[in-house]
Amino acid sequence: MGLLILDRSLQTASEVRSTVFVVVSFVNVRVPVTSVCNMNLIRTFFLIGMCLMSASTGASAHAQADEMKMPVSFGDVLKLASPAPATEIRYGDSPLQTVLRYPASGEALADVVLIHGGCWSADYDRGHALPLAGALREAGFDVWVPEYRRVGDAGGGWPGSWHDIVGAIQKVAGERTADRPLIAIGHSAGGHLALLAASRSDLSLTHVVGLAPIADLTAYGRGDNSCQTMTPQFMGGSPDAVDYSVASPSDIPLSVPVTIIQGDADPIVPPSQAATVPDARVVAVPNAGHFDLIHPATAAFPVLLRVLKEATQ
Repeated sequence: MGLLILDRSLQTASEVRSTVFVVVSFVNVRVPVTSVCNMNLIRTFFLIGMCLMSASTGASAHAQADEMKMPVSFGDVLKLASPAPATEIRYGDSPLQTVLRYPASGEALADVVLIHGGCWSADYDRGHALPLAGALREAGFDVWVPEYRRVGDAGGGWPGSWHDIVGAIQKVAGERTADRPLIAIGHSAGGHLALLAASRSDLSLTHVVGLAPIADLTAYGRGDNSCQTMTPQFMGGSPDAVDYSVASPSDIPLSVPVTIIQGDADPIVPPSQAATVPDARVVAVPNAGHFDLIHPATAAFPVLLRVLKEATQ
């Protein structure tokens, strides 16, 4: 009877598990010495069954990850596990001027500086970007996540937040242990700062990736959503009172190749922002909102990996 069960076509993970259970029960039965060949056969089927069960379970988990519906919310991002960093280094005197490092387990494809967003506000720290850092580490990248002073912190806002990012990138460039590509990734307000870094030829960057970056500060600062209304606080005045062009990537020539990944269903940073950066390559992600771009279980994550791997070639 055991061999009849083993002969079945294993269509589902549950069938594999029931088959393995039967085989295990056979292995625990005393078999005469004359049946050694049968025992070896049963053990062989047992090992095959275990492999099939593992593959089926892995495929099922992968399918669930792929099925994460877009758009996801900020709350969905906060539910993700945040990995612990390997090290933390300082690039300035403020308690906020630190960088967390997530090294790849093997030889890294590139060093990635991941700049978090949050409307430049002190209410949002780098914590929500750490799940993405962990996923990039697992994909083979050395990931560095800086914190920086923001609106509400002493010295935050323009130009202090920008100066912090410059200092963090310079620190990472000096701490690296191998000569490989150095890529800056920034999301939302962090994307704004990453795009500004693309205007600097002295930061050792080889590529910059903006994830729904804020690019035209003048246009953005005239909007009325919760993030847009933070722009005057970041810049120290309204677009009519302050020259936003000095801080707008849309008005500053690029010195480093730039790719912008943009969800076409983003209500926080509209897709029109991506179109304002001259010479930037824009990759649209259908049905993606603002936070899908930093959630490793959405369809946006493979897009990011493809862009990063292209940037390393």
